[in-house]
Amino acid sequence: MVNQKTIKSYISLLILALIVIVPLFILYTDVPFSRSFYPWPVLFSTLGKLSGLLGLSIFSLALLMSARFVWLDKLFYGLPKVINIHRWLGTISFTFIILHPLFLAASRLSVSNQAAFGIFTNWSQTAYLFGYISLLVFMALVLMTFFWRLQYEKLKSLHSILAVPLMIGGVHALLIDSDIKSIPLLAIYYILLISISVLLYLVRLFLVGYAIKSRRFVVSKVEQLGTSIVSITFQPDKKIIDVKPGQFIFVSFPDIKKGEEHPFSVAQIYPDHSLTIMAKNLGAYTAKLAKLKVGSVAVLDGPYGSFGDNLDLNYHQIWLAGGIGITPFVSLAQSLGVKKTGAGVVDLFYIVTSEKDLVALDIFQQAQTTYPQFKLNIYISDKEGRFDLEKLGKFVADIRACHFYICGPVGMMSALTSALLRTGIPKKNINPEAFKML
Repeated sequence: MVNQKTIKSYISLLILALIVIVPLFILYTDVPFSRSFYPWPVLFSTLGKLSGLLGLSIFSLALLMSARFVWLDKLFYGLPKVINIHRWLGTISFTFIILHPLFLAASRLSVSNQAAFGIFTNWSQTAYLFGYISLLVFMALVLMTFFWRLQYEKLKSLHSILAVPLMIGGVHALLIDSDIKSIPLLAIYYILLISISVLLYLVRLFLVGYAIKSRRFVVSKVEQLGTSIVSITFQPDKKIIDVKPGQFIFVSFPDIKKGEEHPFSVAQIYPDHSLTIMAKNLGAYTAKLAKLKVGSVAVLDGPYGSFGDNLDLNYHQIWLAGGIGITPFVSLAQSLGVKKTGAGVVDLFYIVTSEKDLVALDIFQQAQTTYPQFKLNIYISDKEGRFDLEKLGKFVADIRACHFYICGPVGMMSALTSALLRTGIPKKNINPEAFKML
């Protein structure tokens, strides 16, 4: 049975699809459909026009989906899903935009090879010049994104330039002798679509860059947990953030580097709206977190994610946490005692390399007191080998009757998710948490 959240996501995707195809309806109210696909030069000309129209509208939506608005997170139930849609839209728009000049060139082959090649060399006309620049900038950005191993912040800065080729491409579409130029309603549609997408994208960048939308918090506690994990607690300065268990936030510490933000799951949520995150030393940035001082400013944006939204305690829950992936389960475990419905079993499998990697055990022990159906299972891979479904089966009689929540290293999540699907677990019963952002 499809749940309400899935239906809402499908409706949201349908709205995106309608936005993309509306220009085609506008086009074919003015252009005879029957004369658009024959003979073959006309066919390629039509394909060139359609790929241009679709590429421009899909690119506009791809830009909007990358703007990281909380309302988009709520609409599609999780920012990782929004980013995934953005990537797909970006790939599809890139394909259409590349095909656009190729189809138009093919339509001119019946005249001559020189006429076809002229599509790519007409630098003297302003309309063509804007088209070339837009295409080249877009291609350069996409290729650098996919093939260069850039650091997180450099990749994010590169990504922020995506509005430039879209605006230039829009100017090209309005100047060139095309259907957009000749059909006023089509021109108005694209002016509005591109303007709204670019405006929202730039507003979002401005709001985050100058911490207008973000919330200012103050570090109240920094604690070293084990040898490589640091716990940071901060309290709101003026405005709070209403975070639910299992969600994540973006955090920037000006004392480390102003404007550089990273996603962290919220480990603890306090009655006074203070929040705690946990971070493992995985690089230069996270190594500096342990050196933060009480009183340091933390700029927070969010919350995002829906990891705990469909937690149904009427079913047996299996929580699989690998290493620092334990973080969202800390807040979820604390919330068990206040759940009003359901009394199902919750098994947390905490998978670490060695005992020194274990954190928050006191919180899980308290959760077992407030919610007796909760059980903490610690798995040390140095002693017991790699964790897999065969080992899980020794603890759980019928895994097909369970709902799974997985958080940890990407490789672990991918392997466990694939294994569960092969076992016959429905995809809707498997909830991986991954927020590898652009």
